This record gives sequence, structure tokens and C-alpha cells, in this order.
Amino acid sequence: MFMNTPHFLFKSLFFLSFTSTFAQYYQPQHRIGHQTFLVGDRIFFEGGTYFTEGRTPKYDGPWFVLFYLELGHGQFQLSNPPFYLLRDDIPDNFDGMSIVGGKDFSTGVIFGGVWSNNESFYSIGFGQNPVSFKVIRQDDIQNSQLISPAKYLYSAIPQVVVDKNGLMYIWAGNYSSDRTMYIFDTIKYSWSTSAPLNKPTPRTDYSVVITPDGRIFYIFGQDNLGNYISITD
Repeated sequence: MFMNTPHFLFKSLFFLSFTSTFAQYYQPQHRIGHQTFLVGDRIFFEGGTYFTEGRTPKYDGPWFVLFYLELGHGQFQLSNPPFYLLRDDIPDNFDGMSIVGGKDFSTGVIFGGVWSNNESFYSIGFGQNPVSFKVIRQDDIQNSQLISPAKYLYSAIPQVVVDKNGLMYIWAGNYSSDRTMYIFDTIKYSWSTSAPLNKPTPRTDYSVVITPDGRIFYIFGQDNLGNYISITD
């Protein structure tokens, strides 16, 4: 018995190592147009779709899911990353606008894009058990008459940023004749508008960043005629 103990211990340790290394996590399917949110040590993924032959959007069960990648447990194998499924009944969406805002920046907000139902706006509450979501309806929003949700359905493609006060800024997109800055308060659920002094030219397919002091930079892109916009416009 004594002579066989090391051999038995080795086999036990090998078995434990093997099972922990090859633990099975959630395996998300490929997708495009999905939303991502970085909250703490987790990257959350929501929505998206894929295209069948002829680039027809296909909606199916996998696109109603909310899952996350755990980054807080040290290094992991890229061949088996630690994805965890949270819900499979989230409203589907792709190509929408998304930010992390709300009180303590613990809420994901998704607006616009393409939906298979009549929704256009909802939030996801993140926390220790981030499984709650809320469809934001017109009646839930102050000053909702300032903007039509339909304006940003079906790939208007504006980019959004959020400032330190939880205000989400929306500019231009495919509707390039509109020179209004739309602002959504992710804490109070309220719309307001602004007319920036240094208006960028309306555009789509651009990038945007916001600095700590609140300045917003819109970079490159194209107008609704397909003309490229220079970095100084």
C-alpha cells in the first residue's frame, strides 16, 4: 500500500488538473452587430445576428442571449475562454447604439438599430447577478417628444459616447440633414437637445471619443452621398 501511494496520488492530481483545465464553459455562436459592455472584470455580450445566403438577417434563439467573459480570474486559455450564459430571453437587437451609464455606471443602455419586434430602447442592470433588463417605453421617458425612436431604427449608424454624469450624446448618422445633438440622461431617463457651437459636419461611419473635460471629437466618416470627410471637418 505504501509503495503504491505516490502512483495513486499522481493519478489523482493528473485527473484534477485535467478536469479543471478542460472545464466546459458556454460556447457562443458567431455573430455580428452585437453589443458589448465592460463592467468591472467582465465583458458582457448581447444580441447580434448573422446573415444567411443573400445577406438576409436571420433571427434565432442564440441572439436573444446575454452572456459574459470573466476576466477577473487571471489568465485563461484562448481555446476555452470562460464564457458564462446569463439569460436567453433578452430582446434581440443588432447594430444598435450602446453605452454603460446609469447610477454608478452599472447599467447598459441599448438604443436604435434593428429589432424583430416593436421595441427600440432598453436597459440591462449589471451587478453581482446581472440578469435584469427593462424595456424603456415612451411613457418612461421625460421629454420623449424630442426624438422619435423610429429615427434610429434600421441602421442609422450614429456612434454614441457617455460623459461622467451619465449623459449619452447622439449626433448625426444616416440622417445627415439633422444638425441637432440629442442627449439622453441614463439616470433620469430624460431627453434634451443641444446646438453645439462647433458643429461637426453630419456624417456616418465615423469614430468618436469624449475627453474627461467633456469635449467630443468626431473623426472621419462619410456623408449621405458617400463622400469621405476629412479629419478637420
